[in-house]
Amino acid sequence: MNTHQYDYFFTLLAEGSVSQAAEKLYISQPALSKYIRNIEEKIGSPLFYRGSRPLRLTEAGRLYRKYLEDSQITEQRFINEIQGLRDGISGSVTMAATDWRYTTILPILAPRLKKRYPEIKLTLQQGSHSHMLLMLEHDEADFALMQGMNEPSRFDNTPLGNENICLYLNRKNPVLRSLRNIPGPGEAGYLSTEEILSLSGLEFIMPDPTQLLFTESASYLDSIGFKRKEFFRTRSSFLIEHMVLSGDYAGFCTIPSIGIKKMYPEFCYFMIGDPPLSWTLSITRKKSHPVTPQMQKVMDLIIEMSNETIPRQLGKML
Repeated sequence: MNTHQYDYFFTLLAEGSVSQAAEKLYISQPALSKYIRNIEEKIGSPLFYRGSRPLRLTEAGRLYRKYLEDSQITEQRFINEIQGLRDGISGSVTMAATDWRYTTILPILAPRLKKRYPEIKLTLQQGSHSHMLLMLEHDEADFALMQGMNEPSRFDNTPLGNENICLYLNRKNPVLRSLRNIPGPGEAGYLSTEEILSLSGLEFIMPDPTQLLFTESASYLDSIGFKRKEFFRTRSSFLIEHMVLSGDYAGFCTIPSIGIKKMYPEFCYFMIGDPPLSWTLSITRKKSHPVTPQMQKVMDLIIEMSNETIPRQLGKML
């Protein structure tokens, strides 16, 4: 907004006359009168009642005063938002992760982000491992929470921690009677190759083949010669959990390295492999994608979470 436009008008109101306002503004009376005429011609209506002493606003003048006041507020808000963008305390950030990952990290990240940077808007994208790589490649996400160290030549990977891949069963599953060591609630036991091979009657609910969890778990079972039976495959970790809970099925999951460590007391969790199967959780971003101050602040909060010990969640499943 033209500052003269604001200063001239409100000085006229304060002084009550063109002569006194012109003197206060250090301009000539004709120049100030011309300013008034230009505005009135532009809006098609007088701003002041002619001949009134002191100057008195018409209805159009009152609307114009409100317009100038609102414009000043809007301009200041704009200046504050630009300053916030420069300082990294406002703006938007787009993060990608799986639905399951969001259930472990958002209950902690969201309130922390709101408290520290309430003007940063976090937009969430969901997808499989391969889909998230495509989102990063096409700049549809600023960064992603992903397993593994992804193509270091094209992507920057910041490790957050290692996560064990576990086979899990309903604690009431009868096959558990044949095992020597049953882990307690909130613990992860270990199944040797011999013990896994002895569970040949197990029926699995497997992840979708597009998911890295399927690749890792299926490759391991194939490598030890385990002939798995599959009831079906699904992308939904929640569906796998509820199927395992409802029957004599087995599933695969990971114990998250950051956020809420979900380990339901209804399940028995077992690490597998020698050494135990695991992967590295990383913040992954495309190297050519610019790192904004807002993006860095959100990533720093996630890194901060990775350095904390957060109790495991032992609440019952819904």
